[in-house]
Amino acid sequence: MWELLIGLALLTIGFLALTVWLLSRLDCDLQLVIYSKFGHSLHDLRGKVCWIIGANSSNGEALVYILATNGVKLVLSGTNRQRLDEVKSRCQSFGQLDPDYWVEKNEWTVIGKP
Repeated sequence: MWELLIGLALLTIGFLALTVWLLSRLDCDLQLVIYSKFGHSLHDLRGKVCWIIGANSSNGEALVYILATNGVKLVLSGTNRQRLDEVKSRCQSFGQLDPDYWVEKNEWTVIGKP
């Protein structure tokens, strides 16, 4: 009987160790994977504030449009003020622009030796 319990305990420990090892090898955020399968939808973000850094290009810009169409209040920041204004005006053309949108130009500075 004890041999069976010990064997079952070792099997459980081995399974847990294998699971932890596999999860550590994921090339993504585990919490994001879980939320994408079982979490809330984008509609749950309606009315909340989200700050998008790098909103003036590529993925940041695409995220701005997705969140704007779902009614999220946005703070847009990036390094190109003209491009940020274009993104903001495009959001206005969707008819989804909340008056609480902020657009900021950010300059990131490295302090110290490169």
